[in-house]
Amino acid sequence: MKSSKKLFQTQKEVFLLKYEKLQHSTHFLKLKEHLNSKEKYGQMLSEQDWENLKEQIDSICPNWQAAVQECALLKKAEIETCCLSFLNISIKSEAILLGINPDSANKRRLRTRQALKLTNSKTGICEFIIQKISENTAV
Repeated sequence: MKSSKKLFQTQKEVFLLKYEKLQHSTHFLKLKEHLNSKEKYGQMLSEQDWENLKEQIDSICPNWQAAVQECALLKKAEIETCCLSFLNISIKSEAILLGINPDSANKRRLRTRQALKLTNSKTGICEFIIQKISENTAV
């Protein structure tokens, strides 16, 4: 029992180190730079940007979408919101990347939280995903 707890803790620490590395990756820094250079809404991410973002996330959490889909069948918009949660950015920044106004981005995040059954929880979307991945990799 103790060895499986220790293994789980080690896996979680490795994942968190990979997550930190992702936060400092070239693509993530480019996205954050993209945010700083845009002053108006409506300048959303391209399909290529979305693919790059998903690839970066998949590189550290190969099964993140499967882990999340176990809880709820998510729509494309909700998966995009989950992707953006890895950036750990504000609603305003999220709105810029989505090409919508902040109120719409907030509603979109709320719908994603509802789909993941997080409405009565203080757990964030990214934290939830990390927790699910950790649970799925535990022995």
